Amino acid sequence: MEFIAPSKGEKFMSTFNKVLLMGFLGNDPELKTTKNGKPFCRISLATHENFRDPEGGAPQEQKTTWHSVHVFGRQAEWICEKLGKGARLFVEAVLEKTIKDSEEGERQSQHFLRAKQVTGLPKNTLGALQPS
Repeated sequence: MEFIAPSKGEKFMSTFNKVLLMGFLGNDPELKTTKNGKPFCRISLATHENFRDPEGGAPQEQKTTWHSVHVFGRQAEWICEKLGKGARLFVEAVLEKTIKDSEEGERQSQHFLRAKQVTGLPKNTLGALQPS
């Protein structure tokens, strides 16, 4: 891959941080409030990837990945009021990282997604996207 420098006067987009996920709510969400009184909830979103045999046959294995998503404001209230475990969601988010000290005094980092937009999906949405 070759890097092409911008011409004089052109600008590059400096960074890009966007995550798009479509998956299943892994638990019943619980509404909490921040220290400033802002509503939020942490949800676990499951996404699945099917693996097929090399000959292109039926799926032989399914890998599930769990994503920690933090949702704030009215969207958090809506999720907690209207959705439960197993609901299908489309999430647009940014990837964030926190660093904390463990009880042993070691620095630990944790990645999570901060939701920008959360959309509930009809039950048959994901099935329609699966290859037959």
